[in-house]
Amino acid sequence: IIATDPARAGEAIAKNIIIMAGVNDTPQKRLWVKSMTQDAVRKGFQNLRDAEETYSYYLEEQARSVSDWIIGMNASRVFTLLFRDKKGVKEVFSAGRVQSALLHLIRQREKELEHFKVQSFYEIHGHFNTNGIPYAGKLLQDHNIMKLHSKEEAQGKLQQL
Repeated sequence: IIATDPARAGEAIAKNIIIMAGVNDTPQKRLWVKSMTQDAVRKGFQNLRDAEETYSYYLEEQARSVSDWIIGMNASRVFTLLFRDKKGVKEVFSAGRVQSALLHLIRQREKELEHFKVQSFYEIHGHFNTNGIPYAGKLLQDHNIMKLHSKEEAQGKLQQL
């Protein structure tokens, strides 16, 4: 019974293990659950799929993996030569479908941090007691800690409470 994540990556992990273990010719069933609740897992075991039904997920993941490798290999070569010719950079420049997008997000976050301006704010804290059990709390707004921008605003909010 294959019980990895119900998605391409989980299918590829399981299928690669099966192939490497040399048991590809044995009967295989697929547990396909999207929730780990007891009821969902029980229903999943009652409705095991034939492994053939999810084989296309393995093929999709293999194709994605190969395309990532080809794109990364070619993009790395192109950018290395481009930077060498245009900028005089001598190092190898590594690029890829996921890597390039991730580097963009990292750079975007760096820019946000460079332009970040510290802003003071106030929070309202309280001490409570329920059934003899003391605990501390903070005032929330839309499931986030409420941040008040001035002492006057904080005092006004406190008066409302």
